[in-house]
Amino acid sequence: MKKTVLLILFFAVSVSVLAQSKSMKNYYYWINQAELAICDSNLMAADSLFTTAFSIKKPLAREIRTAFWVTIQTENNEKILQITKQRIQLGDEGVVDSYQYMAQKFDSATYKQLLLIEENTLKTYHTEFDTILENLI
Repeated sequence: MKKTVLLILFFAVSVSVLAQSKSMKNYYYWINQAELAICDSNLMAADSLFTTAFSIKKPLAREIRTAFWVTIQTENNEKILQITKQRIQLGDEGVVDSYQYMAQKFDSATYKQLLLIEENTLKTYHTEFDTILENLI
């Protein structure tokens, strides 16, 4: 009886690990495609590809910073607000300042909304931990 339970448990864990591995491969596939689109100066495609990747898995800080830059270049204000919240939750500092620096056409309404997001968003964890994870991967 114990052997059967252990065998079923082992099988369930194995299936879970394989599914997660496939999910990670899909995530990195879409991230790579987005980065290739950036190299080809196709920022609209990169923006869409980052969205696809982020729907599979919570993004790492490096990828979300790149997506933030792309979103600013494509002037997608709704998405800028969304990514800003994610960056602040990850513990990034100076997100609003980086928006002001990178925005070609400075949108004061978006800037005011970004300030509100920065003021009201709680950090879920700090980027030092994320950097360690990125280095391990």
